[in-house]
Amino acid sequence: MKRLKTGVEGLDAVLHGGFVQSSSNLISGGSGTGKTILAVNFLLKGAASGEPGLLITLEESRASMLTNMPSAMGKEIERLADSVWFLDLSEMRKLLSLNDERSGASSVLDVEVLAEVVQAWAKEKKIRRIVIDGIAALGLRYGCENEYRGALFRLTTLMKDLGLTSVITTEINEEGRLSRYTVEEYVTDSIIIITYKAGSRTLEVYKMRGSAYLHGRHSFEISDEGYTVYPRFPAQSDIQSKSERVKAGIEGLDDMLGGGLMSGDVMLVTGPAGTGKSIFGLQFINEGAARGKKGLVISFEEPPSQMRRNATSVGIDLAALEKKGLVQILYTPSTEIEVNKHLAQVRGMLEGVSRVMVDSASDYEVALPESEMKVFLSNMVLEFKKRGITSILTSETPELIGASHITDKGVSFIVDTIIMMRFVEMGSEMKKALNILKMRGSRHVREIREYSVTDKGISIGKKFEGVEGVMTGSPRKAIAERVEQFFKHQ
Repeated sequence: MKRLKTGVEGLDAVLHGGFVQSSSNLISGGSGTGKTILAVNFLLKGAASGEPGLLITLEESRASMLTNMPSAMGKEIERLADSVWFLDLSEMRKLLSLNDERSGASSVLDVEVLAEVVQAWAKEKKIRRIVIDGIAALGLRYGCENEYRGALFRLTTLMKDLGLTSVITTEINEEGRLSRYTVEEYVTDSIIIITYKAGSRTLEVYKMRGSAYLHGRHSFEISDEGYTVYPRFPAQSDIQSKSERVKAGIEGLDDMLGGGLMSGDVMLVTGPAGTGKSIFGLQFINEGAARGKKGLVISFEEPPSQMRRNATSVGIDLAALEKKGLVQILYTPSTEIEVNKHLAQVRGMLEGVSRVMVDSASDYEVALPESEMKVFLSNMVLEFKKRGITSILTSETPELIGASHITDKGVSFIVDTIIMMRFVEMGSEMKKALNILKMRGSRHVREIREYSVTDKGISIGKKFEGVEGVMTGSPRKAIAERVEQFFKHQ
C-alpha cells in the first residue's frame, strides 16, 4: 500500500507514512484551526516530489488564503507556481444569488460542475493531488442529507477513479461532531480532527480505512515555517533490564543502595523545598560526566543561568561540562509546558545520553489533568528505559516538617527507587534526614540517616541513634530508652 507524504513534520509518523495513494481524506475543525494550511502543505510536498496539485476553494478567496499562509509557505507557493494551481470558485459564487446556488441552474456548487472541472484539470495538467477547501458550501446546493451524501460520494469516487489523492476540508460548528453535516465522514477514507482550545492545538485521526495509524491526540503548532506535529507515541514494551550498577556521585549513598543505582532504572527523590533535591540530581549528572557519560537536565523551575550559578556553590562547573558536550539543559517554564511538544524535544536530545535528571516531575501537574499525569510520565520514563538511560525525577512535597505523603499524582508507582528527604527538628536544631523507601530488584540499607549539604555537595552521615519518628519531623526517644529512664527515676 503506497503512502504519500503530507509534508507536515510529525504528521507522517502519525499516519504511518502519509495518506494512502488515491484515497479521499477529510480534515475537519473549527474556524482558524489551520485546516487550509495543512491541506496546502500536502500539495506543496507533492509538487516538490514531482506530483502536480490543484486547490479548489469554494469559500475563501485565493488572495485571502495566500495572505493568511505562513511566510515560508507563501514563498514555496511562488516557487512551485508551475506545478501547484489555485482555482478560486468563490469569486464566481459572488455573481450568483442564494436562490441560484440552491437551484443548481447556474451554480458552481453543483457536483457535476465540480466533476467536470476536476476531470479537465487532471487531464490537462496531469495533477496527482487535489484539495477541495470548504466542501460544506455544497450543502447549500443539496437540500437533504441523502442528496448531499450522494453528491459527495460521486465526487470522491471520480477522484479515486482518476488516481487522485484528495484532501477535503470542512468546518465543525459543534463540539463532538466530526463534520459540518455529519455525512462527510462516511464517504471519505480518513478523518483528521483539528482543535484549538484555550491556547492549545491538537490533532487526532479518527479513522483510516484499511490502514494503521497512531491513535490519540497529538499536539501541533503553526509557525512562519508552517505546521509541526508532535506525535503522542505509545508506551514501549521492549525493555531490557540490566544488572549493572551506576554510581550516584553522593558520598555514602552508593553503599546504602547496595553499590549504586541499577542501570536503566528510574529514581524518585522526594521532599519539601530546600532539602537539596536539585543538588542531589546535579551531583548524579556530574558523576556521569566525570566518567565520560552524557547527561540531560530537564528543568522547569531554574533557568540555565541560575542552575549554573547554584551548581558552582557545590563545586560543579556546569558551563564547562556543557562546552565539552557532556551536559545538555532543556529549560521550559512550567506555565509553558505543551506535553507532546515537550516529549518530542526530550526525545530529540536523548541520543548518546546515559543519565537524565527531571527537576521536577511535580511541574507536569500544571500542564496535565490528574487522569493523564501518570500516563505521560509512564511514557517518558519508559522511553528512558528503552534507551538504557538511568534517570532521576525530583518531586516536591508541600510539608516542610511533619508527616508527608510521597507524591500527589501516583508517580511512585512508575519508578524503581524512592528516596525521601526530610527536615527534622531535634531540640533547637533543624537537621536533614534521608531514607530509601524502596528499591526494586536490590537489597538496600533501610536506616534513616542524617545528611548535610556543604560546598562539596550532599554527604550522607550516620543513622539517627536512640530516636524514633524521625521521618515525621518530630523525633522522640526510642521506647526502650524511655522505659529505662523511667525506672532510673523511680
